[in-house]
Amino acid sequence: MKVKSRKEKREDNILLVLFIIIFIIFLAYFLTSLLRYIMISKELRELKRAYEAEKEQIADKERTLQKLKDLVEASDTTNNKISGNKSRGEKIEK
Repeated sequence: MKVKSRKEKREDNILLVLFIIIFIIFLAYFLTSLLRYIMISKELRELKRAYEAEKEQIADKERTLQKLKDLVEASDTTNNKISGNKSRGEKIEK
């Protein structure tokens, strides 16, 4: 009887140890996955923030470019009017 109880205890202990090991492996996998998810989430937030900042800079540059184009067009129009007046004036003087 004592021999059987020792074998049963050993089997129970082996099963308990096996379940504990499986639980630890599962827990390690879960925690590793959780940490990986947290790190990827942080990286994604940083990338979104950088993307928005870059997008805003590009929009500012486009607005500046449009203003410069408007100034160049206004300058060309003014120069054309001035040069047109000079050419008319030169024709009149001749």
